[in-house]
Amino acid sequence: MILHVGMGKTGTTTIQATFHRNRTRLAECGVFYPQTPGKRRHVRLALAMQPDVDRPRNSGDWRRQQVSTPAELRPAFEKSLISELRANPSPRVLFSEESLFRSEPDSLRNLRHLLDRVASSVRVVCYLRRQDDHVCSRYQQRVKFAGETSTLAARVTQLDLSHVYDYHAWLVAWRDVIRPDELVLRTFERDRFLHGSLLEDFLEAAGLDVALAELVEVPRKNESLDAESVEFLRIVNIFDRERGATPDFATRSAIVRRLVRASIPGPTLTLADDVLDPFMARWQESNRAVARDFAPLGPEDFFMSDRKTGNTTTEQCIDPDRLDHFVGLTGLPAEMVFPLRLIAEREAAGQA
Repeated sequence: MILHVGMGKTGTTTIQATFHRNRTRLAECGVFYPQTPGKRRHVRLALAMQPDVDRPRNSGDWRRQQVSTPAELRPAFEKSLISELRANPSPRVLFSEESLFRSEPDSLRNLRHLLDRVASSVRVVCYLRRQDDHVCSRYQQRVKFAGETSTLAARVTQLDLSHVYDYHAWLVAWRDVIRPDELVLRTFERDRFLHGSLLEDFLEAAGLDVALAELVEVPRKNESLDAESVEFLRIVNIFDRERGATPDFATRSAIVRRLVRASIPGPTLTLADDVLDPFMARWQESNRAVARDFAPLGPEDFFMSDRKTGNTTTEQCIDPDRLDHFVGLTGLPAEMVFPLRLIAEREAAGQA
């Protein structure tokens, strides 16, 4: 059993789309990518492993299920999964789900119980991304799909993100509760990918004897937007919040796709040094402990890439005169321009 557990924002969507597209070829190579946990990402595996609680879950992932609690989901899920595994002769099974990385101990114990029933050995594959790089990427994802209305600087300075970025604590939980036969740790740094390819690097990390040339590659997923496009979406999120609207995922996905297609290679959003320096200092000891306990590279070599400074900006703003362009580009109603302009002017004045 090979468990690709993320973390999120490390190319997981591209990896999952590739394995979904190439299920038949993988099966010919003795690798089974099951569908019970999900056709692309295996989110139902993570949901079913969550601990039982009295209150129903209300996230988007749960709303797409036929049930609302792990206690309702787990028995049917495990029965269907075990039946699917028994029907497939492949000696290796691959799961891929980024939300597994930050599983609490109770969830990991449920997963270990399942693995005891179906796996003769377990390899865990995990990619980690520099915290300062990851927080900017994760913020953009929240603006695009979760209705985030705070600025990047406000989100980083006001929230306690220790539950996200203490990588050593999460890896210790995986080591001690799951007890994998192998825990393969990689850094999400393009200069360190095998032959410069994330997919080739992953195939090696997972121990899969599959040549990338034999697979049908898919376009890269979740492409980044320039800072101006992100700020436009944040202004739209504020507009939606103030009129009590909840972002519709399908509609928002269409808007984001239009922005990606039209996005100029403008600077991406980052944080000023006076915010990023103390932010990274918070994780220095955790990163050293990861290198010491999980990666034989030495504490100074865990993340080898430098902070991104090329083609970046710390200015999170949009010229109100550009709103006409973005509204037309994304297909939003023309009557939104005026209220969006008021919000953009208000936000700019507030930041000043």
